[in-house]
Amino acid sequence: MHDNIILIGIAISLIFSDLTGIIPCGIIVPGYIAINLNNPKKLIYTFLIILLTLFVVKILSKICIIYGRRRFALMILTTFLINYIIMKLNIIPNNPGIIGTIIPGIIANQIERQGFIISVLSLAFVVIIIALIIMLFSIPIS
Repeated sequence: MHDNIILIGIAISLIFSDLTGIIPCGIIVPGYIAINLNNPKKLIYTFLIILLTLFVVKILSKICIIYGRRRFALMILTTFLINYIIMKLNIIPNNPGIIGTIIPGIIANQIERQGFIISVLSLAFVVIIIALIIMLFSIPIS
């Protein structure tokens, strides 16, 4: 069933992007977020990782030139590294884990490109639509 939700998310994201010109934090991201709506700790932890990633990449961008694909790759690698460090050092007991391996990096990259408010609001809007479709058609998410 998760595949169906991700496919629905891709379709809704594409429609939203075509209508508004705004990418809701990546085409595949809203489906993954919708799947995890019943796990708020995981959502909060993922967004904490995203914020830390944005902070680290911002600092790194003052030291070296980061743009395009390099920035995108650095966002993904940084989210992975931050999550790895937090888990290895057991900084957060009962760590809920992040949503996907690359999802936080994709979100961080879109926030860097479009701005925080536009990215998060567009993501929230698309996730709400996906959640309504899930409820309307009684699609199980667990």
